[in-house]
Amino acid sequence: MVRYLIEGIGSIFGLLNMRFNGAAMAGGTHVLLCCSREGNLIYTDSIFYPAFNSCYIQEFYPRISSAYFDTAYLDTYYEFQVQISDTNNVNSFELIGELIPEGFQFDAATGLITGLPETTGSFLCAITIQNNDLGFLTDMLLSEIIVTHPTAVNTLLEKKEFHLYPNPADTHFNVLWEKGQFTHLTLEVYNAKGLIVDRFTVAEPMFTIDCSNYASGTYFLKILGTNNEVIHTEVFIKI
Repeated sequence: MVRYLIEGIGSIFGLLNMRFNGAAMAGGTHVLLCCSREGNLIYTDSIFYPAFNSCYIQEFYPRISSAYFDTAYLDTYYEFQVQISDTNNVNSFELIGELIPEGFQFDAATGLITGLPETTGSFLCAITIQNNDLGFLTDMLLSEIIVTHPTAVNTLLEKKEFHLYPNPADTHFNVLWEKGQFTHLTLEVYNAKGLIVDRFTVAEPMFTIDCSNYASGTYFLKILGTNNEVIHTEVFIKI
């Protein structure tokens, strides 16, 4: 018989899971991280779960900065880089391709999704990230990769005619683009929570965005064409 009991407190697995004979409650894991009595901390689990150095962890790291996948085009090479943030205090982490659509491949070591899609449609894709220090998943990118027929927009994307610099940026960053078939573009800046923080309509081939008032962190620049179609996205860091 195996007992995980603490005198004066009870089972470290909770009242409903005494863990006798190795039996565990179905449906998940229950662990007592800490116990307080009359406002005083009387127990912390520093042996089984040393990574939890307090009773509560409100935020988990690292995170996946990417909010959605770029559009893919039929019979056209596709490449998408999964962006990661908040890794400074994490010793070890890994990306996991939970759900990769047919026609695409995911390199967990580099975070790169590639493919040559042969069917149009919307395909669910899921990438998770695990904090190996804690042994838990801390974030997920769950969205659809939309595969459509090639258009004139695809020519612009393949030529990589958009340039964003400097990146990371402190006070400002520049967006450089070749006009091609577009007379003007709309630039939308989103924060890591998906909230829009700035919007501009530009007609000149270079535009400077003042980011001095932005909070430090990861941002997404969404570039829309003349008819407000999304033609490109970029990720940048405000330091």
